[in-house]
Amino acid sequence: MEKLRVDRINNLSTFEGIKKDWEQLYKSDSNSHVYISWLWLYSWFSTTPYKWVVLGVKNEYTSTYVAFLPLTIYNRGSFGIYPIREIVYGGKPISIYSGFLCSPDFEFIAIRLLASYIQSNLSWDIFHFNATKDPRLGTFLDAFPNSKFSVEVSKSLSSLCITLPDDYQTYLSHYIGKRTRKMIRVTTKYIKENERYKITYSTANTIDGDVDALCELWFSRWQKKREVKWHRNTLHHFFENNLLRLSIIWDGEIAVSAAAGLIDPENKTYNAYITSYNPDYSKISPGTVLGAENIKLAIEQGYKYYDFARGLDPYKQSFGPKEYQTKNVSIKRKRLKTALTLMMMKQVKSVFKKLLK
Repeated sequence: MEKLRVDRINNLSTFEGIKKDWEQLYKSDSNSHVYISWLWLYSWFSTTPYKWVVLGVKNEYTSTYVAFLPLTIYNRGSFGIYPIREIVYGGKPISIYSGFLCSPDFEFIAIRLLASYIQSNLSWDIFHFNATKDPRLGTFLDAFPNSKFSVEVSKSLSSLCITLPDDYQTYLSHYIGKRTRKMIRVTTKYIKENERYKITYSTANTIDGDVDALCELWFSRWQKKREVKWHRNTLHHFFENNLLRLSIIWDGEIAVSAAAGLIDPENKTYNAYITSYNPDYSKISPGTVLGAENIKLAIEQGYKYYDFARGLDPYKQSFGPKEYQTKNVSIKRKRLKTALTLMMMKQVKSVFKKLLK
């Protein structure tokens, strides 16, 4: 019988050293996704200002890892007072999904071992696992006894995904409605036949300017300066590994719309990552054009899934995806210290809000 132990990996050099084991597990795990890939997490760990740790379950007889769980650790509080120790999935806040990475031969024992280690060897008050579609979540949660922990499971934002056909014409004919089909045909023709517009795909010569253009469009809409830095880092890492598809519609030197997709060849999935557009051009529906062009490209390159990620935005739904549900999990320790800290945090936050009005 194999003997398993849990290792803590909390620096980039050690994380680099487990890349081979990580990628082997990624290939063998049918529940893997791009947001638990080694490259995604490396781009996050190399940028994040927060403390992080990867829990790795190692088979001591073979000296190989059979499971991984990446985590980020926060000390949260109201204006720095009464901090709560919080553990979240490793890529939060920019990861779309969370989950485990585990060998099919060790799923039950390894996932329960991770849960046991988290309970006994990490200091925390609240554990959050957001937007997971991993069916092994129940195995993990069953390892937290009701006498010591309060476990809450709720629905997160629904996600949208297209199971792609073998050719683009089949997609146009059977996956979308007549109105959307007409819009794609008319707007695509208008942009491609109008000399003022051009559609480009990033190359080594253009990637720096293209990433800047996408991030500027995205920031103008969301105004999240810190997240722009994180997204910029991720986009460059994926491009360097030929796993980024960044397309832009230009009006001369003006970026009209941009869309970045993260490619997962192992799971044959095109992951829509960041899209944004200049609202001055909304009448020509540039987002619809780029969406259709990228779906076409994904089909032509043999991908089987086009994942729009979370959110039921009307423009996503117009492309004919299927909806599926992910889950949020919150685990709290049942102890007086945690309860009192949460209560005092709430009171302090309420007082400061009143003072700041």
